[in-house]
Amino acid sequence: MTILLLLTIYSLLNYSLSEKRLLIDDPDVLAQRLGILENLVHQQAETIKQQSDTISNLTSKLSVLQDSIGSTFVHWGRSDCQSKDTELVYSGFVGGGHYDETGASPEFVCLPTDPKLRETTGGYDYGRMYGAEYGTDFWGQHPNPINNELPCAVCRSQRTSTTIMIPGKDTCQTGWKIEYHGYLGSSHHSYTSGSMYICVDINHQSVPGGGSRINGGKRVVNVVAECGSLQCPPYTNGDSFSCVVCSK
Repeated sequence: MTILLLLTIYSLLNYSLSEKRLLIDDPDVLAQRLGILENLVHQQAETIKQQSDTISNLTSKLSVLQDSIGSTFVHWGRSDCQSKDTELVYSGFVGGGHYDETGASPEFVCLPTDPKLRETTGGYDYGRMYGAEYGTDFWGQHPNPINNELPCAVCRSQRTSTTIMIPGKDTCQTGWKIEYHGYLGSSHHSYTSGSMYICVDINHQSVPGGGSRINGGKRVVNVVAECGSLQCPPYTNGDSFSCVVCSK
C-alpha cells in the first residue's frame, strides 16, 4: 500500500505539471490535489489499522491454540510434575500384575487415589491388579524404599506434541525439553510374568505408610546391561541403565 500511495502522489504531481492551463501556484489546484492526498493518507491509515487488528487477532488465536496443545507422560516414582510448563493431571501409586503369575499383565499403570470401582459377582475368571514395590536395595540410595510402594503422577507437558523415554541416556537431544531423568526399572529377569520398562525418577519417593503391606504384587528392580546380542562397547556389562523422559 505504501508503494501504491507513492505512485499515486507521483502521478498527481506529474499530471499537475503537464497541465499547461493550470499553474502550480493556483490555490484551487493545490487545494484539490491536497484533498486527494489527504484522502489517500486516510485510506492508508485505515488499511494499516485493519491489518494491525488482524495480526492482533491471529496472535491471540495462536496463543490459545498453543495452550491447548500438550503431550502426557507418567512420572514414575514421584507424585508430582517438576519440569517447567508441566501440569499435574492426577497423582497416585503404581499398580500392575503379580510378578509370579503367568497370566499377569506386563504393564505398569498409574492408579488414582480416588478410585470408583464396580461391585461384581462371579467366579474366578478375572484379572488381578496389585500394587508395585521397590524390589531391590539398589533403590536404597534414596531413603531406604525397598518393599515400599512406588508413587506416580500423570503429567501434561504444555505446548508439546510428543513425549518419549530414552533408555541409556540422562539428557535429551538438542531441541527437546527434559521432563525428568532417572534409572530404568522393570521386573526381575527370573520372575514368571513379563514386564515393560519404566523410567523411575532419580529422586524417587515412596508411598506414605507403605512397606508394611508386603504381598508380592509387581516388583521393580534396576536394569543392567547384558553383553552378547547387546553391543559392548558402547554398553558395559553389568552397568545400570539410566533413562530420560523428553518432550517437544
